[in-house]
Amino acid sequence: MKILLVDDDNTTRRALLLGLKKIGYEPDEVSHPIDALKKVDVISYDLIIVDFNMSLISGGNLIKLLNKSNNKTPVLILSSESRIKIESSGVDINSVWIISKDQPITAILEKINTYLKKQIFN
Repeated sequence: MKILLVDDDNTTRRALLLGLKKIGYEPDEVSHPIDALKKVDVISYDLIIVDFNMSLISGGNLIKLLNKSNNKTPVLILSSESRIKIESSGVDINSVWIISKDQPITAILEKINTYLKKQIFN
């Protein structure tokens, strides 16, 4: 499965990239939402993982831009913010899956893996 990882924090992005590769996924990474938009125009992904709190363009705004471009790729938000704050940003929380960043990388990877397995069997 191809995954696009969008996070402006190099440490988190690299740890997730290595972890996703280790458990058998094919992740691509970008640090800027504009680069993510360029990638999804030419590559079909099974999942886009977006950090909610990025500088310049927030993860919420990236999701809105993806929706405007009719991109139907499932989105998973990584955030230390509450669901209420994410929803108040205008993101339809019923159309995304949210994982807290306030936990070890191994726990985040386990939840991503669980989400992807649910997607495969639905």
